[in-house]
Amino acid sequence: MNNDKIALIESNIRLLENGISLQEYAEKAEMIKIDGKTDVYNEYGFFVIYNRTKNVYLLDGGNSPAGFTMSVTIPQFFLTDAGRGNPYMHQHYKDGDDMILKFHCYNPEEYSSMDEFREALVTEYNKIGITYFDYLMKNKGQVNNVNQQGQSRNQYYNGGSNNTEKKTLAAKLLRLEHKSKFWYEVLNFIVGVLVKPIPLFVILLLNSRDLFWGENLIQKGMMFIGGVLGSYFAAIMFYLMFLAAVQIFKLFFCKYKKLTIRIRIFDIIIKHGAKKFYSNEDIELYREHENNTIGRKNKISSGKERATEHYYQKKEEELKYRQQELEREERDYEYNSYNAERKFKKAKENEKYGISGEKARKEGREYADKAAWDAQNIERIKREKEELERKLSKRK
Repeated sequence: MNNDKIALIESNIRLLENGISLQEYAEKAEMIKIDGKTDVYNEYGFFVIYNRTKNVYLLDGGNSPAGFTMSVTIPQFFLTDAGRGNPYMHQHYKDGDDMILKFHCYNPEEYSSMDEFREALVTEYNKIGITYFDYLMKNKGQVNNVNQQGQSRNQYYNGGSNNTEKKTLAAKLLRLEHKSKFWYEVLNFIVGVLVKPIPLFVILLLNSRDLFWGENLIQKGMMFIGGVLGSYFAAIMFYLMFLAAVQIFKLFFCKYKKLTIRIRIFDIIIKHGAKKFYSNEDIELYREHENNTIGRKNKISSGKERATEHYYQKKEEELKYRQQELEREERDYEYNSYNAERKFKKAKENEKYGISGEKARKEGREYADKAAWDAQNIERIKREKEELERKLSKRK
């Protein structure tokens, strides 16, 4: 680590040791981060977020692998409600409580270990308030047990409960994407094909008149099952035909030719399930998912830019060719017009001296026809040039 970064870290620690509000942290977050993160500060000590309005605090950080960082804890659990496990953190910030962020730097001469320093901080803050874990337990009507503190790295965020629940569908999808992006995309598309036609399926089902046709219960049951399955498969076929039509339209009329699926079922599930992410692993996988989403959007955006650039490049080349074609046609027009005039003049002179001018007149008409054809081509090319220039003028 270079000297400039070390100096910046020390300067930021001095700022945070004096204490700043969470609002001020939100404003200075990018300045406080080192290489886009705040992990490095955990090597220096712990940070405390103290709610002076309700005397509730959160203590985290430290050099333990289980320690959260400021850039994870504050945005994830206080500034927004994305992934909150403890419902009070964001709510208190939202309500405008007086919340202070303060950093406590570890002094190896005073404490033998980070754990000892952490215990001292807990003892100090317990004299003026309770942890968000205890606050949650208190509001759940459970016994406040300070001794439970430290048993779980997520104690503040999930209430300290032993999380034996199965992973949510959103968490499972994050792991699928992490393990294999290819199968994530394939299954995402398949599920989309199965789910998106449901509104059309309902419409087809409601408009079906033969659902309960039959003379007995068995016939009616078979007709009902057949009608439901038929309507569902018909809806799927209509959706696939719609995708094919969109793709054909893009191939002929759009600069960017690739089909873009905008509504992605798995992504929607993950987005709505993000509120239940509390573990470091889930949060990191969610970040990876967001980066993948941004990367995919950037890839599409880059593809569109390349396609647009290629489109306008072709138009410029076409305009250049049309200009050359126009110049050639104008030269041909001048040549044929001149020769037609010359031949007609020669025919008149021949007839003046009693010589037949039919041959010269015939040649003159041929040149005149060519000149007329050239004139039509000139008008056509000018219109095409104007259209190309109009399209190129829209280029950003």
